[in-house]
Amino acid sequence: MLADRVGRLATLRLGTALLVVSALLLIFVGTSELAVIVALVALGLGWSAALVTSSAMLTDAVPGDEAPKYQGRSDLVMNLAGALGGILSGPVVTTWGMPTLAAISLVVVAIVAIYQVKPRRLPVRA
Repeated sequence: MLADRVGRLATLRLGTALLVVSALLLIFVGTSELAVIVALVALGLGWSAALVTSSAMLTDAVPGDEAPKYQGRSDLVMNLAGALGGILSGPVVTTWGMPTLAAISLVVVAIVAIYQVKPRRLPVRA
């Protein structure tokens, strides 16, 4: 609903900002129980905003009859990346700690954020 009200890009950027806040909290004050709770709430909200909005943007960008095919591919890649992240995160946290995992995640989010400010060719509902 937020993406429909304020626009896809604005919602995607909000989600990205929440992911950045989450990572920064875990990096700098991750030893505080309250900070971890706030970081995990921000992570969940940011992930939800980014996922729902990017799915809507993908659907907007392809012809109606092609949307399920592209959405399926997108979901497959997302789930494979999630599985890989789940497999790798345990050893990273065990070996180097949560701040390191958060820093790695922040790099990934930064790459996505840089992509968000690049001009795009696909039609996107604002």
